[in-house]
Amino acid sequence: MNNSQLSAVNCQLPNRPTFPARAVITAGMPYGNKDLHFGHIGGVFVHADFFARFLRDRIGAENVLFVSGTDCYGSPISEAYRKLCDEEGYTGTLHDYVTGNHETQKKTIESYLVELNLFAASAVGAAGVAHDWQSIETFNRLYQNGCLQKISTRQFFDPEFGVLLNGRQVVGRCPIEGCRSEKGYADECDLGHQYMPSDLIAPRSALSGQTPEMTEVTNWYFKLEEYQPQLADWVAELESEGNSRAVLTGTLREFLKPPVIYIKKD
Repeated sequence: MNNSQLSAVNCQLPNRPTFPARAVITAGMPYGNKDLHFGHIGGVFVHADFFARFLRDRIGAENVLFVSGTDCYGSPISEAYRKLCDEEGYTGTLHDYVTGNHETQKKTIESYLVELNLFAASAVGAAGVAHDWQSIETFNRLYQNGCLQKISTRQFFDPEFGVLLNGRQVVGRCPIEGCRSEKGYADECDLGHQYMPSDLIAPRSALSGQTPEMTEVTNWYFKLEEYQPQLADWVAELESEGNSRAVLTGTLREFLKPPVIYIKKD
């Protein structure tokens, strides 16, 4: 076969895939208020484990880092902990509760032979220290660069318990017109509609069962609107590369759209 014939054959062959020199692969972080069942393993870890094994075979195990861990923060965790203490007499601390769930999750993942390089927890051990440091570092850098502003918002307060209520500690009816959700929380229903806390219909505190009060709370907020052009450019870059899932870029595009006004129920 002469050179011209070889060139013709090569032109007909598909391009060979290219691989990175190194890769970090992540799997979703399960909340620290639950055990893991087969659905968690099959829906989150198996796909990532398969890809990690594939890349280890192609670029070497020393060049692949497969990580995940227990998410120790969020209102679902604190609410599940409160219910466990109130209804089942659990006497451990919140840290004990999350740490115990983390260890159980880790054993479950190992029993399914998922080969993670690291399964840590965002508030436990060395990973907890690293998360604390990184959070402080990030906040301070954003503050120093003028990326933050103070904004006062109204938040639910339970006068009987004397505490501010998080998103899962307030239950009512979703105010969005046409929504069929049977459960609305402080600012989002279980079908994903978002609204102002003051618009929630018939709010009830999960702690006392009483109607909570509204009080003003001041927090630091990222000046997102000032960086929307850069974020839009970044999303366009992700779309052009072709290796990002459409559901990811679609969600980001939707997030960057101007706010939508909904009609409140009577």
